[in-house]
Parts: sequence; structure tokens; C-alpha cells
Amino acid sequence: MVMYDRMSSPLSGALLFSWILWNWKLLFYLFFSSHDILNKIDYIQRYYFDLNYNIIFPLLSTAFYILLYPFISNSAFYIQLKFKLFQNKLKNDLEKNQLLTIEQSVLLRAEIANITKEFSSMLEAKDIEIEKLKIEDNRITSPNYYEEYIAFLKSEYYEYFQEIIEMITSKQLKYKISDNVWAYYDANGIIQGKNRFTEKGKFFIRQEMNENE
Repeated sequence: MVMYDRMSSPLSGALLFSWILWNWKLLFYLFFSSHDILNKIDYIQRYYFDLNYNIIFPLLSTAFYILLYPFISNSAFYIQLKFKLFQNKLKNDLEKNQLLTIEQSVLLRAEIANITKEFSSMLEAKDIEIEKLKIEDNRITSPNYYEEYIAFLKSEYYEYFQEIIEMITSKQLKYKISDNVWAYYDANGIIQGKNRFTEKGKFFIRQEMNENE
């Protein structure tokens, strides 16, 4: 199930597509060449093993798609909106600043409102997509922490998490928490003593913040 989630994620899909784009000749030779398998392996090792094409270029393409494409897409939409408004202004100037009729004004305002609404919806969708990619990146870079975090959510000690966060960050022991709870958090590597969070604990806090947004 975990493997399926990773392979179906936007990050994995983008990386797979980028790798195929940069290495399509290798795949074409592998599947459509009439040579036997040993000759194929030898030929691929000699001519198609390249650090740039096999690793660096696909990673750079994936980073461009994930980090820059949403901003480029939003910018293009924003420019299109500004150009449409400029066209309407230019049309008024060419008509010697003739005032619109009431019906035309209503239609224009409705069109502008509709475009603005579509633009806002698109920005919101892109923000959600970026947040999902951030969460997915956390899952890939810290897979063990994520699985432990899921188990932690189901434990009886999770209900004390917010209070412990508040006490450690404010350095004030203002809640009454039993020694058993402190011992659980310490033994599971979430905190160290009663005054700071471990790297795992910081990861748990980031996940908590992402899910509460």
C-alpha cells in the first residue's frame, strides 16, 4: 500500500515522466531492438549509462515542474486577465470614450467577476497541490518518521501532545502531566528530557501543523 501511494504521487509521476523523456532512446533500444539480451545489456552499459541523463537531468526537470511550473502557470493566467482588461479599455478609447450602456456594463462586470473567481479558484487549487507535494516530500525524505507518526496518532498518549508542545516551547510546566506520559515521549524519541524536542519530535510537530491547516 505504501509503495502504491508513492508511485501514484505527483512527485513520483513527475520524476518517472522526466526520466523517460531524457532516456527514451535507451527504452526504445531495450524493447524494440532485435539483439539478444546479453548484447543489449552490454550496449546499454557502454553507450547509455550517463550520470547526467540518468539522474541529474531528470531530477532538475522534476524540480522545475514541481517548484516553478505552478508560478509560471499562475503568472500566465494573470497576464491574460490584465490583457483582457486592457483590451476593454482600448476599445473604449477607440470608441471615443463612449460610455457603455447599462446592459453592457452589467455584462462586463459579470465577466470580470467570473474571471476573478476562476483565478482565485485556480490559485487555491495550486496552493493545495503545493501543500500536498510538501507533505509527500516529507513522507519520502522521512518515511520511518511518518509511519511512526501515524502510529503515534492512534496511541493514548497523543491527547497530551499539544500540552507538551506548549510547555516545552514556553518553558513553563503549567499542565499536570504524569511521569508515565513524559516517559513515553522520552522513550519513543519524541523529546529529550522535558525541555526540548528531538528531530523526530520536530517532524511530528510539522505534520501536526500541516494537517491542521
